[in-house]
Amino acid sequence: MLTLEQITQVFKLAPRYLVAVIVFCSVLLFIKDDAAKILGVFNFAQNYRQWLGVSLIATSSLVAIDWSIKISRVVRNRMFRVKKEKSILQSLHSLTEEEKQILRYYFAKQSKSNVLRIDDGIINGLVAKDVIFRAASQGNLVEGFAHNINELVWDYLDVNLGLLNGETNVYRTDKRKNLF
Repeated sequence: MLTLEQITQVFKLAPRYLVAVIVFCSVLLFIKDDAAKILGVFNFAQNYRQWLGVSLIATSSLVAIDWSIKISRVVRNRMFRVKKEKSILQSLHSLTEEEKQILRYYFAKQSKSNVLRIDDGIINGLVAKDVIFRAASQGNLVEGFAHNINELVWDYLDVNLGLLNGETNVYRTDKRKNLF
């Protein structure tokens, strides 16, 4: 007789192994009698038919549950990503003049990187909105750290440059020019 521990070990199997059990049980349950006799599994299939059926139902259920969990996770992640992208693009329609100046630099220099100070609230606001992100962990407190523009933002603003029009047409970087 199977112990409870042995039964719980079946539930720990990866779905790819459970699919093999499904195929095995299905073949033994649904094979024609003549073919089963040729393969020599006719008596086994007849004697253990009820257990093969229970195994087929149980493993099919486990695999279906596993697949539905994976599919729902993919759908949920996709919905989260779409919602996040929509939020980022909406934030581009309500930029302050200071934020526009920072973003103008990327397009004026046709560069996806800018050196900005990390102690600036405007910079941190753009980072929090995922418009830009800190690309390097090394920098200094005087000039700042490299910040790259989000690829989605780059593509969107490249088509909608009018969103960067404002009170001024200057751009901002915190990188100091080399005096020597």
